[in-house]
Amino acid sequence: MPTKPRGAFIPAFASIVTTADTLAGASRDVFDEDSYTAYSYETDVTEQGITYTQADGKFTVAKAGIYCVTFGASWVGNALDEYSMEIQLDGVAIYDHDVIYVHTATDPEYSTVSILSTIPDDTGSFYNFIIKSQDGIDTATVWAGACVSIHRVG
Repeated sequence: MPTKPRGAFIPAFASIVTTADTLAGASRDVFDEDSYTAYSYETDVTEQGITYTQADGKFTVAKAGIYCVTFGASWVGNALDEYSMEIQLDGVAIYDHDVIYVHTATDPEYSTVSILSTIPDDTGSFYNFIIKSQDGIDTATVWAGACVSIHRVG
């Protein structure tokens, strides 16, 4: 006879798409309202087990587990600039997609990053999503349509 697993698996999911362009800047938290003149976004799915706070761009997870995190964005910058796409956990980079060249012949740049991330406990860890210049000087504008999807897979 099959046995039931211990404890119930509690799903968690959030999906958000921006509907405005950011201000130009050397580093932008893509889902923080302070990165915009007039911030707007759409939630594709009501958040479950993940809380999004637009005031600081944080996606806070309530439960420990393994999370699949996908971040996609398009941006334009100055010719021959180098940028990175960063996923932060509790304010520390856990993934940094370095040296994305933006050239006038290929402007805009688009990248998507997907990672698996382990949250070890139920203390309210949070994710942020950053587009930044490698030298801290060059500026970029992230276009409307930047998206994030986070779901608990284990």
